[in-house]
Amino acid sequence: MRPSLLRILTAAVALSLVAAGVAAGRTYKKGDEVVFTGQVRDAAGKALNDVTVLLEVSRRAFTLRKWGREKVATLQVPGPTDPRGNYRIVWQWDRYYDMFELVVAMGVRRDGEDTYQVFHRIDLTGNVLEGSPVVFPLVVEDTTDLERLRAFFKSLKSEDEKRIYQEMGLPERIDRGEADYDPDRSWWYFKAGKVYRFRDGKLEKVTHFDPVEEE
Repeated sequence: MRPSLLRILTAAVALSLVAAGVAAGRTYKKGDEVVFTGQVRDAAGKALNDVTVLLEVSRRAFTLRKWGREKVATLQVPGPTDPRGNYRIVWQWDRYYDMFELVVAMGVRRDGEDTYQVFHRIDLTGNVLEGSPVVFPLVVEDTTDLERLRAFFKSLKSEDEKRIYQEMGLPERIDRGEADYDPDRSWWYFKAGKVYRFRDGKLEKVTHFDPVEEE
């Protein structure tokens, strides 16, 4: 295919996608409130009241790399769940964004920075275009990672543990001592090349090794 023809086809597809996005956004005017609400539960129906629901709004654009649309800009709007697992998030309409996802997550620190660990994600773009409010229950089918994270946070009791967590973030691996002379817990940070060893919550030793990069 000649480059000139390729550019023509690309422009045509991009224009058609823009037109579709504009047409879809006619339900709302700029600044209109779009309300997202519902309850977060696990597979057994138990309310999850200690997680955060994130509204992720994205702009998609046509790219040659994928020969289709992909995210080129994303904003996150957080909304904590109440004691019954209910969430409510308000978004002011801006037709620049054309994709809407709800994410169930929990705030964590990684590599010394605040971020989120995601447990569930769903695309609600079609629901948004049907009108506000967008009422949608969120179900986390597998709560294994959530329970593991809860257990870790519950275990943080000493000042040393809390300080290292704030400095380094969530350990990539945790080992528990099997003998009396072993440290109670060892926190491994492979990318940083460090392992922190605790006894009764007190930092006993820091061991350095060659950093291990993820493949």
